[in-house]
Amino acid sequence: MAIRLIDAGVVPSIRSQTLYHGLGYTFSNETPNTIVLAVPKNPYMCIGFFQDAEQELDITYCKKNNLPIIRRETGGGAVYLDQNQLFVQWIFKPEDLPAKIDDRFKLFVKPIVDTYKHFGVNAYYYPINDVHVDGKKIVGTGAGGIGEAEIVTGNFIFDFDYEIMANAINVPGRKFQKGFKEGLRNYMTTVRYEIHENINIDIIKHIYVSKCEKLLEERIEKGKLKRHELKKIEELDERMLTDKWLYQIKKPYSPDRMVKIHARVWVGEINHTSEEADIKIEVKLLDGRIEELELTGNFKEEPEFDLESLSTTMKGAELKEIEKRVEGFFENSDNTCTGISQKEWMKAFLKIKELRMSIS
Repeated sequence: MAIRLIDAGVVPSIRSQTLYHGLGYTFSNETPNTIVLAVPKNPYMCIGFFQDAEQELDITYCKKNNLPIIRRETGGGAVYLDQNQLFVQWIFKPEDLPAKIDDRFKLFVKPIVDTYKHFGVNAYYYPINDVHVDGKKIVGTGAGGIGEAEIVTGNFIFDFDYEIMANAINVPGRKFQKGFKEGLRNYMTTVRYEIHENINIDIIKHIYVSKCEKLLEERIEKGKLKRHELKKIEELDERMLTDKWLYQIKKPYSPDRMVKIHARVWVGEINHTSEEADIKIEVKLLDGRIEELELTGNFKEEPEFDLESLSTTMKGAELKEIEKRVEGFFENSDNTCTGISQKEWMKAFLKIKELRMSIS
């Protein structure tokens, strides 16, 4: 049975998500493996199924700027999506995809990578589920089981609005927002940035489909949605725009935030309060190490060392080295903490590790 291609063209924002959801829920043994191509008509924010919308996004900003929020059923983080992206969605039989998730992502991104290379973009697979160009992310992917199907999703990014993405994310303050925005610009890229020209989207689709045929060794034939599939998609169009669906996940409030730029880069703000002090740590992690760090706080008794010296000691530390670095710093007799125990500093720094490890 040939792979079915559904080229949906430009669709309403909600439809760009409900297409693969509906196809997953109606999938059966008689359903052909299906590839969907779609472009959202309008910008929106999309959150992962397990995220708390009110904690992840600035709801007021989104409403004020007519930026819908859609919760998908696959995991992952909050992303900004718009008409400058071409969505690629695979709705396949589980047995026709690799069982290991990293092998599944590697298979899925290969025709995307090959298409980018065809147009002169030096893209490559970055495990587990990204595509990079010179260390910058140009494709993010997601996967999950919906109904009887396995779903894998990704996109081609022609241009990106860093400003809207940074403003829509719920952050502790302007400084965090600035760091997040800089991280997006430094570690994300687009087709337009890489080759400085626009490419006809129909040509990209044609090349992509040919790369898929070569990789999968199957014919890909244009098809249409079946009546029962369309009915389910239309049902989801309504359900997935309700507040009940969007706000179904509620998590305990935390002043701490850690946001992913891409697989290698995270920015965060940690707040640790004790009887001795209120400590704030602003951090950027690169490849599991502390690359940038700023320490501030309100102390009942000022430490007898410059906070910059502690920051310098901690920079470059791997997450697993945090305890060793803190202990090493305070073994130096000059680094005393009048009124602020080493124990409290240790708790504050370990929150970086705990928060990062708690987020997929």
